[in-house]
Amino acid sequence: GKAADWGLKPVMHLTTQLIARHQVKAGETVGYGGRYRALRDMTIGVAAIGYGDGYPRHARDGTPVAVDGQITRLVGRVSMDLITIDLTNIQAKVGSVVECWGGTVDINTVANYADTISYELMCQVSYPLRQTATVI
Repeated sequence: GKAADWGLKPVMHLTTQLIARHQVKAGETVGYGGRYRALRDMTIGVAAIGYGDGYPRHARDGTPVAVDGQITRLVGRVSMDLITIDLTNIQAKVGSVVECWGGTVDINTVANYADTISYELMCQVSYPLRQTATVI
């Protein structure tokens, strides 16, 4: 069965902070190479974590993240120090907690979006993390 069936909880939580909010118009692009094109006017958040910290570089658009406990999704290519997320229907402000995986976002789901396994994600987290990111 699944870990939750046994009452088990995640032992690793990877979190960071929201460091910016931007309004994006329909048709504008987000991220390196403009991989993500907004289909509608959107609010995009920037979180202080990237592949340099161990977040999976190959995570696709739609990879779940949680902002202050509210599930949303990654949009745009993962940068070395940043990820961009859809805040259109999310109540969040600069300084809000962004959970990459842990209690709300299942690490196995993130691994699936990055075409890898959860063990690799756990091993890729670099130490020490910047002051805005934490692992517990």
